[in-house]
Amino acid sequence: NYRYIDEEQTFRGKSKKIWKFDALILDEGGKFGVFIRDWKREISITQIRQLHKACRDVEDIEGGVMICSKSSE
Repeated sequence: NYRYIDEEQTFRGKSKKIWKFDALILDEGGKFGVFIRDWKREISITQIRQLHKACRDVEDIEGGVMICSKSSE
C-alpha cells in the first residue's frame, strides 16, 4: 500500500543543496522522490543523473521516479 503526495516537496541534502521533488510516494519501504517532466524536448541521461544525485543526497529519500512525456533513444 502506498500514498502519493501530489505537491512539490523541498529537502536540504547532506551537501546543503536544496532539492525539489514534484511529488512523493510513501510506502513501507520509505519515501521516493518524483520528478515530473512534461517538456516538448526529450529527457536525457542528464535528467536521470540529476534525479539519482538528489536521491543520494537527501537522507530521507530511498529512490526516485521520473515521469516524462518524451525520452531519448
